[in-house]
Amino acid sequence: LGAAAYAGSPLTHRDLASDVAFASGHDLAGVRGSHTDFAPLAAAGGTLVLYMATRALAANLARLVILGRAKDTPAALIVRATTAGHRVVEGTLDDLAQRAAGVDEHEPALVVVGDVVGKRAVVRWWDRRPLAGRRVLLGRARPEPSDLAGALRRAGATVVEAPRVRRAPPSSFAALDAVTDELAAGDT
Repeated sequence: LGAAAYAGSPLTHRDLASDVAFASGHDLAGVRGSHTDFAPLAAAGGTLVLYMATRALAANLARLVILGRAKDTPAALIVRATTAGHRVVEGTLDDLAQRAAGVDEHEPALVVVGDVVGKRAVVRWWDRRPLAGRRVLLGRARPEPSDLAGALRRAGATVVEAPRVRRAPPSSFAALDAVTDELAAGDT
């Protein structure tokens, strides 16, 4: 639910889909047949969400078309939802697998199938933040929470705060004395 919300695809919409179904898009290849009955999922007109669907994306989408879903049905692959690596690949049942060809099949992802995907243009917000997908290194000299780090996060940045700076006298001045002596002697 959260992944779809962050991607800007409502799972239901009063004009587009009154129901939603959740199913696995991944079964252990070669060990057994699928536990998922795709026929009613394809026949239903609502939203379909497939978890763990990247590895078998092309097969799952083709299966839905063969079982009756229109090949021009909108679909989106949501990868690494709510993280700095969050991205959404949009397409249709017919072309989403091609559009998502560069996605690593081991990345956490889910597929949303249905007309609600078209609402993304209006609803999406996570990846529209001004610093979405950016990583910012923020040096910190104080232990207090950083207002700047909070503002950067709200703007979409992944903030890496550097360890606090601590000033203390050296345990020995021997190295500094040696360099100072060399400079004074003019050897360097």
